[in-house]
Formats: sequence, structure tokens, C-alpha cells
Amino acid sequence: MENAYLNIAKRDIKTAQLLFLSKRYPETVYYLQQACEKSIKSFGVGLGIITAKEAKSEVSHYTWKFLNFFYIYLKKYTDLTHKDITKDKEDNNKNKKYLKEINNKFSSLNTDILTGELEFILNKDKFNERLIKSITDIFGDSFLVNVSSMILLNILTNRQDVKDYIIPMFKLVYIGIMLSNHNQSSRYPFELNNKPIEPRTYYNDENPLIKSFKLIEETMKASILVVEEAFANKDLFEIVEKQK
Repeated sequence: MENAYLNIAKRDIKTAQLLFLSKRYPETVYYLQQACEKSIKSFGVGLGIITAKEAKSEVSHYTWKFLNFFYIYLKKYTDLTHKDITKDKEDNNKNKKYLKEINNKFSSLNTDILTGELEFILNKDKFNERLIKSITDIFGDSFLVNVSSMILLNILTNRQDVKDYIIPMFKLVYIGIMLSNHNQSSRYPFELNNKPIEPRTYYNDENPLIKSFKLIEETMKASILVVEEAFANKDLFEIVEKQK
């Protein structure tokens, strides 16, 4: 199943490239979003973060929901012993409430906000630090912020072997969240600031997604390569899990 998702994702990226060269920008963004969504589901299913059923029914088109499963999965790479992140129903509901704030923050159609999101995601040198800071800014003083930041900080500082896989995956997830609302707005008319907008008007040469297309594409391709490496190095993940 994971390979099927990944193969389709690669085709979607190639389709986005061709559409971009033809200046069919709404369709470009749609296929870019589709490629990212399928890549995320691919590594999620492939590494056991989610099941194939959860990919379809739980995550679906809502990439922010994947983060809930991702943090649960990452916990095994730390020395954390408390039970702040679990799979029980009560904590899952709490997690989703806060994680939905990430979606609200990062999936805006406002072009100024979108520019800031792209700067956050695509800045190679500062992504790690900004990733932890963004969690703190979004969650504030909540039960989730401490454990999430600790998980990431632990991995970033102590687990180089896992970090090399996890950080590119995080980039892919954040790109997916950023693009999630564009699944609809790239295909259908929508409202922005109480004004009706046509996709071909919104997705023009000056749109941040179009201006940054090549960099987004390169980042996604690099992350997909990491996903493929992760599939080839599943022993690493299994060994780490046994050690904990």
C-alpha cells in the first residue's frame, strides 16, 4: 500500500511540473497538494505510524490529523516516561483540538500569511529551531506543548540517526498542512475577505505558492527520497524501538 501511495505521489509531482510550465497554476497547486498528501500517507503506512485504514478514514485530506499519530510514534525515540501522549480517546480529543490550531495557522489563503508560512517551512538553516518555536507559539501553555517540544528537542540533539529521517518528514507534513485548503480553492470559486475569487485569478504569477513552486517541489522531492531511504532502513527504526 505504501509503495502505491508513493508511486502515485511521484506521478502527481511530474504532473504538477508540466502544468506549471504550461502556466496552468490552479491545477499545478492541486497536483502538488495531492503529491504531498499521498507521500505523507506513504511513509505513515510504511513505517507503521498509521494503518491503511487510518490513512483513508482518519487522516483523509486533513493532514493536520496526521500530526497526532506522528507525535505518538516519535515518543518511542525519547526517554519520556510520562503519559501525556497516548492513544486513549480522551487524550486524542485533546490532541486534535490543539493540533487543529496548526491547520488554522498554516493553511490560510491570505497571501501575506502564506508568504510567512513558506519562509518558515523552506528556510533550511532555521527550520529545526522554528519548528519547536512554532509548536510553543501555537499550543501556548498546554499539556501538549511540553511533551511535543521535548520529543523534538530530544531527537534534534540526541538522535542524529533518526533526525536525518524525521526532520524531512516534518517538512513534508507542514507543506501538506499548508496546501490542505488549496485542495478545494484550486478547483472551485471561493471567498476571501468576503469577496468571490476565481482560482485562475488567485493562482497567478505573484501568488506565493507559484513564486516558490520550484523550491517547494525540490523540498518535496528531497523529502520523498528520505521516505524511500526510511523504507530501505526499517531495521534502524526497529532496532531503536527495541532499545527503548
